[in-house]
Amino acid sequence: MRKTISLNGSNWRCAESQLRAPAVSELEQIEARSFPASVPGEVRLDMARAGLLDGDIFYGCNSQTSRWVEERDWWYWRDFDLAPQPGQRAWLRLHGADYVCWVYLNGQLLGQHEGMFSRQVYEITHLLQGCNRLAVRFLAPARLPRNRSTLLEKLLNRIEDHFSALGDYAERRDVLKCQMSFGWDFAPALRTLGLWDDVDVIVTGELALFDAQTSFDRAENTLVVSFDAEALTPGAATFMLSLAGQTFEAESLCSSFEAMLPVGRSRLTFELAVPQPRLWFPWDHGEPQLYTLTVEAQRGGRALDCISERIGLRELALRRNPDSPPEANDWTFVVNGQAVYLRGANWVPADAIPARVTETAYRALLETARAANLNALRVWGGGLREKRAFYALCDQMGLMVWQEFPLACAFFTRYPRSAEYLALVEQETRSIVRQLRNHPSLVMWCGGNEFSPRRNQPVIETMRRAALDEDGTRPFQPASPSGGESHNWLVWHEFHPPEDYQRDKAQLMSEFGLQAPPVVESLRRFIPPDELEPPGPGWVHHRAQMEKLFYYACPYAYPFQGLEGGRDWLATFVADSQLAQARGIQIAIEHARRNKYATSGFFVWQFNSPWPAIDWALVDYYGAPKLAYHRLAQVANPLLVCLDYPLRRYAAGQALEVDVWVVNDWPRQFAACQVEVALQCFLADGDFPLTNGQPNQVFSLNVEPDSAKRIGRVAWTLPDGDLRITCRLMQGERELAINHYNLSEYDGRPPPSRHNLWRWLMASVLGLMGN
Repeated sequence: MRKTISLNGSNWRCAESQLRAPAVSELEQIEARSFPASVPGEVRLDMARAGLLDGDIFYGCNSQTSRWVEERDWWYWRDFDLAPQPGQRAWLRLHGADYVCWVYLNGQLLGQHEGMFSRQVYEITHLLQGCNRLAVRFLAPARLPRNRSTLLEKLLNRIEDHFSALGDYAERRDVLKCQMSFGWDFAPALRTLGLWDDVDVIVTGELALFDAQTSFDRAENTLVVSFDAEALTPGAATFMLSLAGQTFEAESLCSSFEAMLPVGRSRLTFELAVPQPRLWFPWDHGEPQLYTLTVEAQRGGRALDCISERIGLRELALRRNPDSPPEANDWTFVVNGQAVYLRGANWVPADAIPARVTETAYRALLETARAANLNALRVWGGGLREKRAFYALCDQMGLMVWQEFPLACAFFTRYPRSAEYLALVEQETRSIVRQLRNHPSLVMWCGGNEFSPRRNQPVIETMRRAALDEDGTRPFQPASPSGGESHNWLVWHEFHPPEDYQRDKAQLMSEFGLQAPPVVESLRRFIPPDELEPPGPGWVHHRAQMEKLFYYACPYAYPFQGLEGGRDWLATFVADSQLAQARGIQIAIEHARRNKYATSGFFVWQFNSPWPAIDWALVDYYGAPKLAYHRLAQVANPLLVCLDYPLRRYAAGQALEVDVWVVNDWPRQFAACQVEVALQCFLADGDFPLTNGQPNQVFSLNVEPDSAKRIGRVAWTLPDGDLRITCRLMQGERELAINHYNLSEYDGRPPPSRHNLWRWLMASVLGLMGN
């Protein structure tokens, strides 16, 4: 039977290579200069633990001081004890090596590999000798391949990167390394290297099993199971399949099959009837039920290998949005026959050094996302294929995952078309799909972020074909945005007011947001004290776009010069910037939800942050939520009560009419409900409710399942003062939803005229992304 031996941990060594070309004999000369290392790991992390790098890498401008690491080649190695018994086979697995590496066991080269996300598997039975040495040599990131683009593509890459904040390495598009690591408008330039994911050895019998794949036919209640069988000798084998409830108690389903196997690898497919399936649902539509599938291989009554997968049974389809234009894609997700409105956020790597992201860190962030009432995450294409724990936790929590392949941002240029590059794209795509395809939470593959599918047709077709071959049960989207989807950066990058979100008629709003600093306590952890106020170089280094921050915070903030009364400028600016961010996402989300299924959902940019930064994240690097996170939890509630009214500046004596809406994403009715709407005027000596001389407006209704409905209108003549509106959805004494509005928050300034050229460039970029 299978045994898995983890090679993770702190028993590794690391040292700089002194040779231009790899030679495993070099380890004898450099061992004296080596230092302790860990796996999963990264050179900077191990050097910091060994006292060879000073200070927190993310503090101040320290991330710049370790860039020399990227100019060197590095070795990782460790010793381990393993000697196979007669009839046993052993396989080495590297789940993530960053980025170009050579793998040696006991002095023998197992293989050279390029690719951060593909899994490497080597049979090592014949090389094991009791005490073994595994060594991996990494190529310096500064020497990554850069000859795959044509001269024209190289020129366009350099021009594009010069005028953007997206990287200081123009050849980044020649490789499929995490694009964010080359520097981004929310991430540092840290070209990581090392074994960032797990390393292990599996020991099997003479017959080994690999790459299980499942699909579920809901019409027939049949589970289809495919897997590879690797045999040393030909002959008959028996395969035992069992399906047991993991999140519920039920009698296991079992079946056995016979098959004749040749020498080498064979692909086998069997079916298992599931008479009363417990289906996996997103959390707001049912229970995310999970099973454990086990496949055991036997010969002559002896168990030779066994693989186990946690799976979910569900049916997935896409439905066309009503009244969508002919060129639009289908954007309404249907799970087990139920339409699901996407209330999502964009997920970026949880750490700019992904080696140190643990299951505990994933759990904390994902529980925070779930607590904000999100049911979907878009794993952005400039980031990662995340570690296995991320997808397992999404399965458990009922969070849907939109997974992008590792391509991001080629606005005017295009990706290489060479045979070498397309082979790399196919390798990485196939491996990513094989590793993730059994997770029921994963609902879509996407080619990547913000590039033209038309200009990159060879890359798109390579990914599409590979995803279809390895999975075929999920939709494939060529790129984001495309096919009726919007990345709305008119607000923020073009200085448009947040009210302009209400002009967005896209079938899916998959990027929008505003920057805001994290809380003051977090700022003090990574900005040196003398740079906090007035904002010094640390703000810009940590990605603050100061002009835009001041512009959007201006309706609430005090300028740094002329601050009166000794007020705490830093706390005031942080609070007011966070208020601008929160108000912006509230306007966008409520607009998207009132247009339910004409717009199938939203993904706010962005949920988390990969390092301490002043960026668009709703939750900062240290896990502290911004005001926008709390506002998100309010407006992403499956039950939403909201108001629709002209967003403009109001004065005392003016009339205000508001339409009252109730949105229900639950697949069930809420009967005998009331909506209460109250206008409050906050004055210096207190506050009191004003409703034009009448009691608070109350509407009675049954809230229908999966609905968005205007239920009535309220009108006031406005008094003088700070005016706020509160609306509540009640079922008896139970509060189902609450929402708040401040009529004083409207700014109304036009975009500054000096940004006309920038706005033209941004409009051109947004137009080119879909062509």
